[in-house]
Amino acid sequence: MSGLLFVIAPEADHKIINQLLLYIRDWEYGALDSFRLVNTKNAYDLEGFADGDRTIALEATAPPVPVDFENAWAGASLKDVEDYCLDLDRGDFEDGGKAHLFVVVDSQGVQDKTCIIGERMMDYENEPITFPERFKKLRLPWDETYLTWCNLNIANMNFEEFTEEADVEYEDTLTRQWWTYHSVGNGPELSKENRRRRDAEIAELREDSRA
Repeated sequence: MSGLLFVIAPEADHKIINQLLLYIRDWEYGALDSFRLVNTKNAYDLEGFADGDRTIALEATAPPVPVDFENAWAGASLKDVEDYCLDLDRGDFEDGGKAHLFVVVDSQGVQDKTCIIGERMMDYENEPITFPERFKKLRLPWDETYLTWCNLNIANMNFEEFTEEADVEYEDTLTRQWWTYHSVGNGPELSKENRRRRDAEIAELREDSRA
């Protein structure tokens, strides 16, 4: 199950994207790539990957991306991403948590190595909310993105458990768009060996001017 990754920062070239992909990789369990870098604005382009009657999960993007990589989402807005995910989530898109979750890197995220995680707001009957505040969002470090996304994707933890506002009233969870991230030890810290492996791959790409 691959997560949906959007890079909307116009200054994010192939080098920045390659670093990002290495930071958000699942290093502890096989160094697996877990996110699909979305590079189309046509929602139908991510659908219809079928094997008979079975829908195939999206393939994750493995670094490095090409030097001449042209990012279709460069310069887009966060609302553009939300609208796209709502389009994907019409009902027949099938990839893990569907399009209820997304990860975005904007210009701020390039500067301070953070991602935005967005999750679709649901009501008390677990039905999507349709009024304007459709996604709740928080900003968190690159190297804590995978574990947070994973726990949300498998519903091991809920969104509010990763925030400083965990004790808000239920009604607030239906309307608040932006939340403040609070690391709660959502998984094992990256071991020294895996940190070394990650940094070594980044260094290798830098030698080839790919990171």
